[in-house]
Amino acid sequence: MKINIKHLVLLSIILAAAFAVRFYDLETSSFEGHILRDIEIAESIAYDHEIRLAGVTHKIEQDSGQQSFGPLYYYMLALPLMFTKDSISNPIIIISIIALLNVCAVFLLYRLGKDFFSEKVGLIAATLLALSPWDILYSRFITTPNFLPFFVIILAYSLLKIVLKKDYRYFIPLAVAGALSLHFHLSVLFLAPVVGLILVLSKLELKPKYVLACIAIFALALAPMLYYNISNDSLGSLNFLSERIGEEFSRSEAALESFGIPLVVSSNYLGKYWFGNANIFSDFGNWFYLASSVLIASLFIFGMIYLARNFVKKKSYGVLLDWILIPILIIVLLGKNVSPHFFVIIMPAMFIVIALALEHLSKKTALAYLLLAIVIISNVFTFYTAFDFLQENGGTSSAFGLSYKAKMEVVDYITSIAPDKTTPIFFLDYNKRDFLYLFNKLGYTNISGISLEEFEKQKEGVLIVDRYSMFGYAEHKLTEEQNDFLDKADKITIKNIEIVSAPGEIGRNYKVIPTPQIYMN
Repeated sequence: MKINIKHLVLLSIILAAAFAVRFYDLETSSFEGHILRDIEIAESIAYDHEIRLAGVTHKIEQDSGQQSFGPLYYYMLALPLMFTKDSISNPIIIISIIALLNVCAVFLLYRLGKDFFSEKVGLIAATLLALSPWDILYSRFITTPNFLPFFVIILAYSLLKIVLKKDYRYFIPLAVAGALSLHFHLSVLFLAPVVGLILVLSKLELKPKYVLACIAIFALALAPMLYYNISNDSLGSLNFLSERIGEEFSRSEAALESFGIPLVVSSNYLGKYWFGNANIFSDFGNWFYLASSVLIASLFIFGMIYLARNFVKKKSYGVLLDWILIPILIIVLLGKNVSPHFFVIIMPAMFIVIALALEHLSKKTALAYLLLAIVIISNVFTFYTAFDFLQENGGTSSAFGLSYKAKMEVVDYITSIAPDKTTPIFFLDYNKRDFLYLFNKLGYTNISGISLEEFEKQKEGVLIVDRYSMFGYAEHKLTEEQNDFLDKADKITIKNIEIVSAPGEIGRNYKVIPTPQIYMN
């Protein structure tokens, strides 16, 4: 087979770019909430050799309500830890496996586009995925759906091989990808009708050996969870599903979000979901950001219309339409709360659609290449502007929360002024799991939650306060008087995290903590 050097160079540049943006300043990654639960479970597997059978759970305990059909997610997180010593850097080591897998997904999307559409479509789709601000953020975030692009693309590639090339051997990778992806997130169940409908409409002559192989693969993949549930008289995943289905939510709002969120995810628009009410762009930058978001979303809509008009001629177009529309329609019919990560399963297909739109336009006008250049520039612009904001502010007041790097700056500062491992470290009302994890790694032992009234009586130690992020739950409950107390306290602020010195007895002035200039915002 003749190798096109130009295409090989372009692909290499795309993969290098995908790697660079996913590993760029990896410490500026979210470090909140359930992430700590998942890290602790991964560490117990890697270092304590715990055998995990249940799927993803609400808490560390295996009987705390499962949210997936198997434990592979935790073993994937534990994998890089098995080759390293236990350290405070474990979260970054774990994130690297997610980032690397998503770089591999970029290559797989290129192959899917190249093999079933055209070389140009493969390269454009890979570029869009490589530089997608949404996928970059997801690639640096420890949570279950962020493993899915890799497996979903394998599933789609195998399905297209079966339907278009009649290569029935691909039932094996189809089943493997489908079964293993259920270990990560149950949104993959929305793809089951996609696969089923396409196989039925294709009128394939199914060979018994492949049907049996698929059944065996699913049985093996689901065996750990089934064994755990049967032996413990638990139906955790089914209970979780019934709870989600039973949730009350506005159907009209669910429908609006189900069609609107894919448009947002296909573009560079990060919005309030990631950054809250913060304006991270200058006036011109904001105009370019919004205009480019509309452009990308418009290309996606144009691509969908183009597919709808031509799917009768090309079966591959019909597969793409089903891949995107069926999950969306299912979510609409369920009428439940919708989140952007539900649509990770269709994200690769959306970039193929945009690539097809640009390819079609390129046959009519050279302006298509200008549009592609604008899309690339806008994605890079959005990514670097967003990360500049994250680095300067430590995080956001919305879904991202505060970063590992910001919290490590706080930890480094406190350990520099209080090297005694018995120094009291306080949090409002209850221990914050993220800081508890970091300080425990360093051997600090006197860590506890405390009310603000009790803290006023303390003669030593520090209080760490997060009134910035959405994850400062106790801080959000503070009264006006308590907030005024903190506003007037002698403290320093590191990346929007406040550090207050214990004032001593009531009425006594605060002891001001020395404030190195490098830590000031």
